[in-house]
Amino acid sequence: ENPVIEFTDEQAYNANFIILKKVKGSKDGGVKLGQEYEAEVVSIIDTFIEGKSITLPKDSMVLASQGEKATWVKEHLQVGDKVRFSFNLKDRLGRKLDLEQAICAYLPLVLNGKALTKENMLEICKNDWDRGIATINATDKARTAIGYTKDNKIIALVFDGGGATSESYGIDLPSMAKRLEELGVVAAVSLDGGGSTQMNTRLFGETEVKVINKPSDGKERIVSNTILFASNAPKANNLKELKVLKDINIYQNTTYAFQARGQDSNGHPVDLSKADIKWKVNSYNSSIDDKGVFKAGHKKEKVVVEAFIGSVKATAQVNVVDEVPILDFTDKGILALALNVPKQLHIKAYTEDKEPIIITNEAAKWRVEPSSIATIDENGVLTPLKKGEGKVTAKVGEKEVTLEFVSGLENQLIDGYEVFDTNSYFIDGYIGGKAEISTEVVKEGNYSLKVDYDYANWDKVYNGTINIRMSPDVDAPSYTTHIRPKKLGMWVYGDGKAPWLRAVLKDGNQNSHVVNLASRIDWIGWKYVSVDIPHDIPMPITLNYFYMVETDKSRNYVGTVYFDDIRFIYNE
Repeated sequence: ENPVIEFTDEQAYNANFIILKKVKGSKDGGVKLGQEYEAEVVSIIDTFIEGKSITLPKDSMVLASQGEKATWVKEHLQVGDKVRFSFNLKDRLGRKLDLEQAICAYLPLVLNGKALTKENMLEICKNDWDRGIATINATDKARTAIGYTKDNKIIALVFDGGGATSESYGIDLPSMAKRLEELGVVAAVSLDGGGSTQMNTRLFGETEVKVINKPSDGKERIVSNTILFASNAPKANNLKELKVLKDINIYQNTTYAFQARGQDSNGHPVDLSKADIKWKVNSYNSSIDDKGVFKAGHKKEKVVVEAFIGSVKATAQVNVVDEVPILDFTDKGILALALNVPKQLHIKAYTEDKEPIIITNEAAKWRVEPSSIATIDENGVLTPLKKGEGKVTAKVGEKEVTLEFVSGLENQLIDGYEVFDTNSYFIDGYIGGKAEISTEVVKEGNYSLKVDYDYANWDKVYNGTINIRMSPDVDAPSYTTHIRPKKLGMWVYGDGKAPWLRAVLKDGNQNSHVVNLASRIDWIGWKYVSVDIPHDIPMPITLNYFYMVETDKSRNYVGTVYFDDIRFIYNE
């Protein structure tokens, strides 16, 4: 009855909400373009100050504002005020648009059936504040686009790019436009890309909506708007089509549980949990039971798995192999392990064409060297006993793979500001600042890094970044780790008002990964902050730089922050 909206630290930091009651002009609680509304202000909430959640009163409306508009609200509106408002969109000629729904896009990619070239795009954006140069000239990255064909079919297209485990390099905007043209699109626009590029869908016969691409952030990004495709067709309550998940390669003597999925004639999933599914294989060496559990035989062969529900049938192809051309561990890099804490290792295998082979740890022979510092069992469970360096070997047939580890290592000091002088550091960004080695406030040792900043002359065009960097001329090997870390941590002496604190990590493929250390440095004195490092970033990992950034363009302030004892954390 009274919904509660909660926010992350990042969302709450730069948000202002006006809650309105007694709304006149809205029949269904919605807002339409061009229509005027009247209402009473019952609450003005700054989530950064008042908490990371708001409760919506019944029959209320919420207006959200940020930056300069949020400042205007604070200065001009009070609880109890009567307000009159309307929303309008206009085209490039200033004409009001009569729209039911709309979503913003960056620029067109296809017009009148023709893909726009880079020159076309730059011409369209020539009057924009940055003339579109940075985005249109950008190299390959993750992209999102949507368009329609001549016969009004919708085409939604996503290209992965830049993710830690992504096999796609991404695409630039002109190439994206060309691909859409090839798909028969007559008009298309570019939507937000990079870490915001994501496609979720309900796969055949499933009820759950899943992310099917690989977001370049390594996880789902918080976004304001999405486009949803939904079916209005009713459930048909019949089984029209059946599928067996999925065609597989499997190592000899290994088991795999097949699953069946069904859809009705209108594309809705059919619940098969109580269905009488009959399973069958065309092999004397391999077998399948009445639950769909397949047991590969002891020699290589091609097998067809069949599933029946009444007269509806589905098949899957199985390739049983007796050797693995490619063998690897699921863990990457040099592992850092805590003493006497077991670590479950896992192997994975591929064909020569790099298609996955289903295999279990029981198929491998395991050993650890030196055996004096760790043990490993037949299931790949590694237990470090003493401090030291070692390696684990797994062997399947004639194929071997090794994994290095370090036991008992807790952390690696990146910078304690005891070695390099002030000239070794510099600050850039849209605000910049001054960095110097200081003895004024110190957490560990004799020195810390003092950073002075000033937002008084911020031009407010871009977010106010203060990038704290090591000079490229300085040889600083401690900024790179070849051992996989769990976290990045540092001590920060706050001034109670400094902005968002983030760090940029560079992986072994030279891709950047941004991690959040604090949504705002809103404390005074020393505080330890840390952030998890994604476990699948290609090694080695380098702390490229860390930075503070102000996104609220209504703020103007001056301050000083100190940093000390920055470390890669392996075990806590």
